[in-house]
Parts: sequence; structure tokens; C-alpha cells
Amino acid sequence: MPVTYERPYDGERRVACTDEKPVQPVRETRERLPATDQLPERTGCESERAGTDALFPFSEPLAGWRPATARQRRTQRA
Repeated sequence: MPVTYERPYDGERRVACTDEKPVQPVRETRERLPATDQLPERTGCESERAGTDALFPFSEPLAGWRPATARQRRTQRA
């Protein structure tokens, strides 16, 4: 019997996958220095954590369907 992902697509028996990926967005703590004639725009190397987010990718690989959503909280909304 072939592996699930090697089977031909069957609309009656679809294969769906999901995952969760936590990410930590960061924000710059210093203002960018504007570009001049001699130098390009410059940024500082400091940043601060701007909370956490969770990415929830869903896919149906055999159909080529791969949308994704992002939420600011992992907990259920009240």
C-alpha cells in the first residue's frame, strides 16, 4: 500500500494537515538613519520583543491547497 501522500487525489477521502508555529515578532528600538550621498539607509542592531504570535498553517497537499492564518493569541476568544 503506498504512503498516504503518494496516493492519487481522491475528493471523497481528502488528506488534510495542520501545524502550529510560535513566533516572536521584534521591533526596532532606534530610529533609522536616512540615506546620504555616501551611505545607504542604516538601522541599529538593537530590538525588543513585541509579544508572541502563533501561525496555524493548514494544507491539503494532494490538492495543492496551503492557506495560512495568524492570530495574536493562542487562547480561545471569550
